[in-house]
Amino acid sequence: MNRIKGILYAAVSSSTFGLAPFFSLTLLLAGFSAFEVLSYRWGVATIALTLFGWCSGCSFRLEKKDFLVVLLLSLLRAVTSFSLLIAYQNIATGVASTIHFMYPLAVSLVMMYFFQEKKSLWVMFAVFMSLFGAALL
Repeated sequence: MNRIKGILYAAVSSSTFGLAPFFSLTLLLAGFSAFEVLSYRWGVATIALTLFGWCSGCSFRLEKKDFLVVLLLSLLRAVTSFSLLIAYQNIATGVASTIHFMYPLAVSLVMMYFFQEKKSLWVMFAVFMSLFGAALL
């Protein structure tokens, strides 16, 4: 059951990630700034996830030692998202999204070659398919 649930969540995730450029570009072309687009996106996400968390009984409490890490990761995420929207305004969205989503490939390669993470056939296949897909662009 967990496998099916995981596959369904992955499908929803990939669908929403795939539609984000469409909606973002639509708003950018309508005259919204990148900052406004991200503010609306994160505002809606904050409300939805807060409601979901409350209904699930999740605690949002952070330890003092974790606050700085969460703040730093949040800032990095903000810079990443803002940069991607600026890229959408300057190059084709498909190219910008492809470049943006190559970071898991870079992380996999760094982990394998610098941190000696075990190389599996599936990971190597995924790396190859990522490079092949990027080459098709």
